[in-house]
Amino acid sequence: MSRLKNIADDWDFSKDLNILDRTSLKYGMKRDISPLYMFYVRNWKKLGITGCHSLELGCGSGTQLSILLDENIAQLPEGFDISEGAITGCQKLLDHYGYEEQYHVQVADFKNFVGTAPYDLVIATQFINYMRTLDEFFKGVAPLLSLNSYLVVSDGQKKRQKYSLIQRFKRNTFIRKLLRQKPLAPETSETLITVRSFQQIKDTAQEFGYELVSVQYGKHYLSSLLDQVCFKMSKHNYKSALSRNIANRVYRILTQICIFEEKLLANFNRGNIYFAVFKKSSEIHN
Repeated sequence: MSRLKNIADDWDFSKDLNILDRTSLKYGMKRDISPLYMFYVRNWKKLGITGCHSLELGCGSGTQLSILLDENIAQLPEGFDISEGAITGCQKLLDHYGYEEQYHVQVADFKNFVGTAPYDLVIATQFINYMRTLDEFFKGVAPLLSLNSYLVVSDGQKKRQKYSLIQRFKRNTFIRKLLRQKPLAPETSETLITVRSFQQIKDTAQEFGYELVSVQYGKHYLSSLLDQVCFKMSKHNYKSALSRNIANRVYRILTQICIFEEKLLANFNRGNIYFAVFKKSSEIHN
């Protein structure tokens, strides 16, 4: 856990906030142009619940908590993270958008966080792949949820290529030996992540008494990127009303394409990332 905490503290959470690029609340404008953010928003709206007593595991820079508050999904949501940098970024983000004293976050982990269980909703986004075992995760979650409460799990199920083809070629140990260069030390952050398929998550969840309510899959196609670029153009970049109008129309069309693509992914049970909703249907203590 200490190694994981050191890596978490080294992350630059200010960059995380810049990636989100949240926009103004005025005039009903959508707040964000990140494809992943919009994927989350669409799936939270599909869940159709409001006013929950909720907890987020590893709340990071506050993205999910902000959605819960934006959509009135939770009242006074709680969250914890092992990184002080993450919690500081989370507080700055939520306070900046007018949610002072409407949430509670703390630096903690499963073993020492102080919460107000049981919860109606527990969230783990980009969290479960950091757990050593799935049993450890579900045993930690068990006392936090009452019967018929929801558990939302979202994470990647395919390893992302962190480096380009040329960069991977340069970093290859065999190539470096040919060039008489020292091999690069392995990155500890990568060794701490265990990328698991959603099927593994689903099977283990069922063993612990959770039934699957729904699952959606996402993948960053070119259309999802262009979708967000057109949104930004329609709201910010162009002074010409005609240019903004055209960009807005293209944005709406591309949004529908993104939704269609997500439906196709759901039909084939695949995608780079999943958003799964489970309901605790029985008490099973393994």
